[in-house]
Amino acid sequence: MLRLAVTGHWNRHQLLQISKFVEAKPQAREPIFRITRWQIAGARISLLLTLLLMSMGFLMALGVTLKGPVTLSGIAAGFSIEIAFIVAAALVGTSYNTYKIARNFENHLKKHPEIATWEDCNVSKKP
Repeated sequence: MLRLAVTGHWNRHQLLQISKFVEAKPQAREPIFRITRWQIAGARISLLLTLLLMSMGFLMALGVTLKGPVTLSGIAAGFSIEIAFIVAAALVGTSYNTYKIARNFENHLKKHPEIATWEDCNVSKKP
């Protein structure tokens, strides 16, 4: 993770998300990067719920806006409903976002396998 931080390609938040997929086992010499099937399933469910919330928010906002005569207060009420649903969808969609960052890191790791060498990444403590 230190080597990734030094490259500047990944920011701190992305490194924290990537670290969720790194496993260090006592019998293994090097850490393993792995995305499990449960994480993939959770990410896909998260994506579906995100899309469902955003479409429900759009339909409800459209319904509120067009229910009566189109006025500024009706449009403002429709926008506020849509914003509330977008915020809820963003909270639900964090699992999918983490998964996509992990996939991007996996592709980056395939293109640059030298990042996966962990031997020379020891951190020395200064006195």
